[in-house]
Amino acid sequence: MASLHPSKNGDFTSNLRDSMSQKQENRVTGVEETLDRINQLPDALLVQILSLLPTRDAVASSVLSRRWRYLWNSIDNFHFVVRNDNKAENFISFVDHVLAHCTCPKVRKFKLDLNDMSNREFELIISLWISFAVERNVEDVVFLCSFDDEELYYEWPPLSMCTCSSLITLDWSCCTFDKESIIEWKSLKSLKLQYILFDDDDIVNLLSCCPALETMELSLFEGFRRVEITNSNLKRLTLASHKWPCSGNEDSLEIFAPHLQHLDISRSSWTYQV
Repeated sequence: MASLHPSKNGDFTSNLRDSMSQKQENRVTGVEETLDRINQLPDALLVQILSLLPTRDAVASSVLSRRWRYLWNSIDNFHFVVRNDNKAENFISFVDHVLAHCTCPKVRKFKLDLNDMSNREFELIISLWISFAVERNVEDVVFLCSFDDEELYYEWPPLSMCTCSSLITLDWSCCTFDKESIIEWKSLKSLKLQYILFDDDDIVNLLSCCPALETMELSLFEGFRRVEITNSNLKRLTLASHKWPCSGNEDSLEIFAPHLQHLDISRSSWTYQV
């Protein structure tokens, strides 16, 4: 049948080709128009947009044009994440480069997601990165890592962060409490800790240093049997995923919190006394 209507098949193929070509042209035109609209935005707004991206992507925008070359230097939100193909030395070099070229006077959020790069040998360099954020009055700090052996946990908090008066939210993982630390977090309102080794005294000392704390979440914790919360500002406590049992014969936890309004407990086989 195809041989009886060669012209129709030829017309169909030609029309299809023209249609596809037109769609590609429209797509390119649409992208160009979008880029033109973006380029009409003021630098300050473009910096805000870049601050919402993972930092590696924000830095990559420097290749777009001469105007974009240095915009990322002014971002105030940092999200450093180790990708599966990252070598430790390459990641460290990248973070050092970004922080060395940062021109923002204040950091809103500083997030480190170390993934499989977690290692105690990086403790000093991590402390230096945290110091950078503290010096710029950081408000939100997130530190994520993973260790199979609790003996490798970082001592917490880093010395440079102990008296960070600007800190409002803190999310930290894989840590043991440094009993020698003197903490003054007068502005801290939200605290989230996971994979932690604290004893009863550590919890008391920590809470006494956070008078403005409103919410606290503890996940995958071990070591303490009593949580005493006398702070009238702390209204919400979340206890989740108790991976390890406490030492001793009884797997129980006593909670004394007369001002608490919300208590969330999940994925636990422990006995609670409230």
